[in-house]
Amino acid sequence: MTENDILNSRLMPTPAVIERQPGHCRWAPGLTRVESCPDDRVRREADRILAGVLSRSVQGLDGADTRRSTKTPLHLAESPARIAHSQGYELRVAPDRVELIGGSAEGCFLGLQTLRQLLGLFPDAAPCCVIRDQPAFALRGLLHDVTRGKVPTVETLKRLIDRLSALKVNQLQLYIEHAFTFAFDPDICDAEHGLTPDEIREVEAYAHERFITLVPAVATMGHVGRVLSMPKYRHLAEIEATKTWAQMNWSERARGFTLDVLNSESMFLVERIWGDVLDAFSGPVVNICGDEPHDLGRGRNTATLDAAGRAQAYIRRIADTARFVQSRGRQAQMWSDVLVNHLGSEPRASARAITKAGEDAPASPQPPVLSRAPRRDSSLFDTLPGGLAILHWGYDAGTRYDMTQRFVDAGFETVVCPGTTGWKRILNAIDRAERNLVDFARAGLAAGTVGLLNTDWGDHGHFNALGCSMHGIALGASCAWSGTRESGGAAFDRRFARWVLGTENAEVVALLRRTAAVADHCETWTLLRTPTEALAETVNLPEATTWRRLADDAAELVRALDDARAARDGSGAAGLPGPDDAADLRLAARFSRVLAHRVLAARYGDVPGVRDPEDAAEVARAYAEHWRACNKSGGLDDVVEALSAAGIWD
Repeated sequence: MTENDILNSRLMPTPAVIERQPGHCRWAPGLTRVESCPDDRVRREADRILAGVLSRSVQGLDGADTRRSTKTPLHLAESPARIAHSQGYELRVAPDRVELIGGSAEGCFLGLQTLRQLLGLFPDAAPCCVIRDQPAFALRGLLHDVTRGKVPTVETLKRLIDRLSALKVNQLQLYIEHAFTFAFDPDICDAEHGLTPDEIREVEAYAHERFITLVPAVATMGHVGRVLSMPKYRHLAEIEATKTWAQMNWSERARGFTLDVLNSESMFLVERIWGDVLDAFSGPVVNICGDEPHDLGRGRNTATLDAAGRAQAYIRRIADTARFVQSRGRQAQMWSDVLVNHLGSEPRASARAITKAGEDAPASPQPPVLSRAPRRDSSLFDTLPGGLAILHWGYDAGTRYDMTQRFVDAGFETVVCPGTTGWKRILNAIDRAERNLVDFARAGLAAGTVGLLNTDWGDHGHFNALGCSMHGIALGASCAWSGTRESGGAAFDRRFARWVLGTENAEVVALLRRTAAVADHCETWTLLRTPTEALAETVNLPEATTWRRLADDAAELVRALDDARAARDGSGAAGLPGPDDAADLRLAARFSRVLAHRVLAARYGDVPGVRDPEDAAEVARAYAEHWRACNKSGGLDDVVEALSAAGIWD
């Protein structure tokens, strides 16, 4: 591959303009800052990159010693007059110097991420070039679920932030239902099952250093199951819980319970929850959620809301919550699904389309359509509080991408929200997630939305490891930055292999796609924990040939990941900072083999053609060890119990 080919095909996200210039910049043994923009965060990032990347290169490409008495100068500067977009930058690599001009300090920081990749691609001498770049979306975010069982440690969140900043992501939302140590009621959660205010402040400071805003996404209408299952709060639910949280299965927990929106005492609970959260998070934006209030008007308030209409009761509660956080100086965001149900031209279809599980959804009630005869005008918009941003989401073929334009036309700041499709799966459904990410990015660009917030949910215990979501996370970041220049597929996979897995062999990602293909058709974590006798009777599963192919592909993926790691360790090749995603993928591939063997044995009596079956108990123990290394221990017992019931844990 020529230098021009590398420049045009290996940078991630793909820059808007790359102009090749004559000559080379021979920057080994390194660069040195001689001018800098005034923001200390930019200077520190430049020093981190130069120390971390160039320290690995003291020999030239031909093996000759490249040490020199002087280093190539790196000039950093802000120039809004020269770079119109505040997050844009121009990077010039000349024979005798490197110049980075940003539209702001953030633009300089983002340009440094491109320089990091140039240093990794050309560790000794880079082709001279000019790169001009700016993002397609001003807001480029990731929502990470920290409440469905798996609560990451502070160090895990920091490693994720390192990875996100290198991908030019500038917002990280942490989704919380109960996984926070609330001062007003310590019985809700302890430090092993949630994040503490001090931990939030530490993570927030780390994110701020990297120009990432940390945002709380807190459920305070639907999905309040843990809190409303507690005897002291059960009277505040539309339909009272009859079980404790520990007694509920994962489907019941995922559905959750809905607050009684007509009870003023429930609003007092909302204010106490948000009061504690806002004391810990200091950023300007919060997500008040408001999604999937499954029980709204279906319990104690059925008669009242049948007569008065659910829409106004819902909007009043949204408005009350928004006004509370606004009184603390924050902008409120909310999910779009209830609005889609109410305003969509086909409310029944749209209700199905906005269910997270898509066609895999259990037979539980859908989020309510908010009136008996949904109107097709925008009158509901008129009652929403000012300054509210709409997070428009959907994850399957029924997603109402068309509603994106409607929200924008109604005057709302709108963010499109695709997903990584890893919930209830061992490996993420990569192909499904790719379609969703690319299509939502295009819909957002066409409508003129302000941002793209990728979502990484963890329904049913959050079994899949963070590295399993990284393909979708990286693709979402690339779509948010590059817009229509990013369409996924083989071209993206080559960049993903290089920067995330640290290998030039894109066949590794092709194997990953093949191993993950079954996740497009079924919830693999749900199947893995299904007892053998029930697995034998499960309907609508792929045929035996699919499971045999899965077993073989997963085995090949393990070998390919091992080969890639050995080659990377031997070469010292630089990838993006952050976690070792290959280790997560390797473990998921082994669990995929366990699943394939179990399905074949349960449904066909034996496992013909399957080579070297995995020791399921050993894989489960390795998973538990990995969990403890990356996450708090809370939630692991539920996973172990599920694996034990399936006969996998000994």
